[in-house]
Amino acid sequence: MCIKKNILILFVIFLLFTPASCMNLKQPNPEIEHYTLEYDSPVYSGKEQLPCIIKLENFKISPLYDTTGIIYRKDAFERDAYTYYRWSVNPADIITYLIGRDLKNSGLFKGVLLPGERDKGITFRLGGIVDEFYEFDGDKEWSGVLSLSITLTPERKAKKAGMEMFQKTYSVTEKCEKKNPASLAGALSKAMEKVSREISDDLCEFISRGLEN
Repeated sequence: MCIKKNILILFVIFLLFTPASCMNLKQPNPEIEHYTLEYDSPVYSGKEQLPCIIKLENFKISPLYDTTGIIYRKDAFERDAYTYYRWSVNPADIITYLIGRDLKNSGLFKGVLLPGERDKGITFRLGGIVDEFYEFDGDKEWSGVLSLSITLTPERKAKKAGMEMFQKTYSVTEKCEKKNPASLAGALSKAMEKVSREISDDLCEFISRGLEN
């Protein structure tokens, strides 16, 4: 009787746990959605090309946003990340590429070299840090917050010509059309487009003044 009783208990346990196991096997893991920034490079016309070569360095990023996780903020001193929504690559890499692409496409400079390309003949090095890159969840609307600081450092020839270092911080907040990560990507794309144009304009103006002196 004891043996039969034990077999019955084991059979009941098997029935209790088998459906749960089968259910877990049938349910696929949720897919992770990846996002990036997209916009057309700013267009310039009628400006004379400056005789300088800019070497772009890899941008660094604040530890708070040094992740492919999409960070959002609801309250002060709090940051959190989505579980199933991520950036395709680290935001610092996205911004480094976009700035380099836009400076190249601007036609404002003799040459623009991306990280990893040759260093010969360069006039300036351009680097910086991404200070803020997140979603701000307000009570009525969401916004994309972008803030980055750049440093333009003259190389030997530029130093001899009297050129100095240039530093500036750019901050833009753009409203999200909807309250979702896709709208955040759109808002930060608009913010990045504005910042990129300002950077191109400022570098062009700063270098032009230096060449005139």
